[in-house]
Amino acid sequence: MSLRPGPGGAAVIAVAALAAAGAARADGISCTPALRAESQRTLAAGLSLERSGALVEAVAHFHAAGEFCDLPAAREGLRRAGRALGAAAERAGRALGDDRIALRDAPPGCAGKATPACVPAERLAALRGASALAWYEATGNAAEADRIVLAAGKASPPDLARFARAWSHFLGREAAGVNDPPRPGTPRAELQALAAAEARRALEAEARAFAPRTDALGAGGARSLAALGDARRWREAGRLGAGEVEARAVERGEARLRGGSAPELAEADRYFALAGREDRRAAVRERAAAEGERALASGDRMRAAQLFTLAGREDRVRAAVPASSAPPGPRPSAADVRKKLEKTEAEQEKFRREQADVEKELGM
Repeated sequence: MSLRPGPGGAAVIAVAALAAAGAARADGISCTPALRAESQRTLAAGLSLERSGALVEAVAHFHAAGEFCDLPAAREGLRRAGRALGAAAERAGRALGDDRIALRDAPPGCAGKATPACVPAERLAALRGASALAWYEATGNAAEADRIVLAAGKASPPDLARFARAWSHFLGREAAGVNDPPRPGTPRAELQALAAAEARRALEAEARAFAPRTDALGAGGARSLAALGDARRWREAGRLGAGEVEARAVERGEARLRGGSAPELAEADRYFALAGREDRRAAVRERAAAEGERALASGDRMRAAQLFTLAGREDRVRAAVPASSAPPGPRPSAADVRKKLEKTEAEQEKFRREQADVEKELGM
């Protein structure tokens, strides 16, 4: 048995899967009578260590004892000690982690042994901070590993990163393809139900945030778009498809497109982008160009410049704000104008909120 530091400095204990009795291995080592006797002595030492509470050392001994010879007591001891170490890690708040306890062969001359030369004390010490998940996975306690991963994936408040980790974990357990639907009654089915519920909650929040009135642009639109984004991410994480979210985004985009102001068209573009509808984004640019020409004809050059920016028409932006009439300094790019437009929307929304607060205080 050998121990080595893992990726990112995490401790990795290197042990091997228990081999069948007498089976010859790729490295040429088989369970000879002498090796079996050595393994039995190591097993006895492991049991003594387990009774004394030295569980990390016991794991090292149980593995070494069962690495080349099939000793059921070593296998059970490995699971038992690993379960206890995992439970202790859970109590210490280390249920999940990015560390791992990897399985591999012992170094030469250490077959059946767990002596200090084969398992240095400092390397054993590095494992004392291992996560529960790492212990459970390494010692054959798959059910315990599944339990804490599923609990983390379903924990409140819901978290997409934890959910994705749990989904990937159980995908591997099922040996399923990435796009294979979960089987009923499996952990992935539970996770999928959670994803569906979170997506519904996000869509309900979006319905409350979206306001059809054109004077409610800005923060309301931002909340609506954020909620649609959340709904899409949850549905995609649970392999539920994003069709419902995309249909809602298109509906919102069409409502804004019917307006025609620069803020409305900017929001319409963001809704269509979320839906992946490049054809409707092209319609926004076409409408913005037409509205820009009307604004320019009426003499509203700044509004025209904003609309031409949305249309992606740099040539018409320059026509709307010629260099001779522009303020000193470098001419702002289309991206700069777009950012200014979005900032103006937010400032207008903030002003409306503050005005409403004042009116409420005055009893108006």
